[in-house]
Amino acid sequence: SMVRGSSTLIMPYVDFLLEPLLILLHDPSGAIAGAALSSIGELSVVSPDRVRGHLNEIFPPLIEALYDISSIQNQETAVVVLGKLVTSLNMMTGPYKKYPLLLEGIIHAIQNHSENASQLRLQAIKTAGLLGAVDSELYQKHLQNGVSSGNSGVVSVLDTPNTNANGTTSNNIDKSKKIGGLGLGLG
Repeated sequence: SMVRGSSTLIMPYVDFLLEPLLILLHDPSGAIAGAALSSIGELSVVSPDRVRGHLNEIFPPLIEALYDISSIQNQETAVVVLGKLVTSLNMMTGPYKKYPLLLEGIIHAIQNHSENASQLRLQAIKTAGLLGAVDSELYQKHLQNGVSSGNSGVVSVLDTPNTNANGTTSNNIDKSKKIGGLGLGLG
């Protein structure tokens, strides 16, 4: 919150703040790593050009936090920070290509049905929308990897029966419409 409140004053110090935060991303304490990740997200809004040069250091711990099933808070932080990075750095589908686990991680966050995950699902849907449409070739690659590795994450999004407003279920909805409903449109 300090970064948000003093964005113009903090500009000259972004590099000095970023260095220790990048180190803290690897802290064994999830709370500390999450706070560092959150601060980096705020810095990306204030000074996107300075954060852009560190994306290769930021994305691996961000993706790790996205997959941290022991902490919905860390997953939510990762999704929110991803949204800030995408918005402030004008990143669209590039992260999907460079970090293949990202798409599946976002889909898992959207599908998380635990009682504490409503905010995580909402943030994941918003972030998926910010990232934009998934290239159909990239999506097919992820779908094939999901089937061949036995990973049900991507496949289950498509194969889950649709429950209508009247409570009946149907499987005859076009798969691209299901994906579009998640904010992950094809093409």
